[in-house]
Amino acid sequence: MCDRYESVICVVVSFAFYGFCFGSVKNTGSTMASNLTLVTEILNSAGTVVGSQSQTGRNIAPQQTLNLSYAWTAASPAGTYTIEGLVQDASGKTLEHAQVGTVTVQ
Repeated sequence: MCDRYESVICVVVSFAFYGFCFGSVKNTGSTMASNLTLVTEILNSAGTVVGSQSQTGRNIAPQQTLNLSYAWTAASPAGTYTIEGLVQDASGKTLEHAQVGTVTVQ
């Protein structure tokens, strides 16, 4: 169920053309969440995914928090990029999808 996962929290630090996303996902339920895929996506202003990272086969115990990080080398052009986090089950069904921050490339 969607409400088993706390929204991904992301703090973004940007340096020139590099963005670093540090975040976490927490299983707020009372049962093991097994075989999940955790996805971080970077979208440009047109909504096109320009960077992504997936972690597959992740298991999260009840009340456990997994920390995530993703180093992204920004492409041109300069602008604001959106960071999204997704939690998917083994079939690829999205259980949680949240916009978690932005990064500005100058």
